Amino acid sequence: MVTQIKPATMERTESQSSAKEEDNYDELEAEDEVYIRDAYLVFRSFCNLSTKVLPTEQLYEVRGQPMRSKLISLHLIHTLMNNNITVFTSPLCTIRNSRTNEVTTFIQAIKYYICLSVTRNGASSVDGIFNVCAEIFWLVLKFMREQFK
Repeated sequence: MVTQIKPATMERTESQSSAKEEDNYDELEAEDEVYIRDAYLVFRSFCNLSTKVLPTEQLYEVRGQPMRSKLISLHLIHTLMNNNITVFTSPLCTIRNSRTNEVTTFIQAIKYYICLSVTRNGASSVDGIFNVCAEIFWLVLKFMREQFK
């Protein structure tokens, strides 16, 4: 009798553990999706901050709030890209559109914002803005050339 109960219990335990693993996998997938969506929203916000047009009287005022906001957003974009390049280039990092349920890779979702930020700030006569933009452009060329074609 003991030998009959033991295998049945093991089978039940295996089926329960596989169901738990599947539930755990689904929970992890949902959590990853939230993290990637948050990363997308933060990155998009930084790009939007970096592309704000400054008033003409504040274009060369490096210590002014609008210029500091633009510089820090560019530095944060550069730091995010430099430290997390694998997230940007991974085909496994995808974002699901909430309306159409369409899946898009992370790099395709942010490509427009990176290009907009680099083109708006790349021709700046302010050294700090130009230098950070050149660094961002270099990261795009070095690591994301294939995805940007």
